[in-house]
Amino acid sequence: MTKLNLKLITPARTVLEEETEEVVAQTLDGEITILANHTPIVTILKPGELLIKNDNKATPLAVAGGIIEMFENTLVILADTAEHVKEIDLKRAEERAKELASKLKEKELLDITTYNSLSYTLARDRTRIEVFKKWRK
Repeated sequence: MTKLNLKLITPARTVLEEETEEVVAQTLDGEITILANHTPIVTILKPGELLIKNDNKATPLAVAGGIIEMFENTLVILADTAEHVKEIDLKRAEERAKELASKLKEKELLDITTYNSLSYTLARDRTRIEVFKKWRK
């Protein structure tokens, strides 16, 4: 099977740089699957599960948003954060999500920038929790 070149980069590090058969990502327009020689595309990645598939095996990651660009059989994902399941601290994510949800209940006391920031962070932590619970064995 033909493979595509994948580069998954966050501000902190290069998470992955490898050839892969398939990538499944959550975008603002819905879930997309990218295979080798996919048409060029640029789209916004939303917080969610990112699956890297090779040899009928999926490697899940929790991502917190970013940008996807596919060109010349190279998929570049610039993610705000990206974590392998084994890197996720479930207890910490659950505690923070609970705290953030509580703060967001008082939205009339928050300015729009603070509200959006808290909402984004809550979505990131909920993604961590969902991916961990789905894939951690």
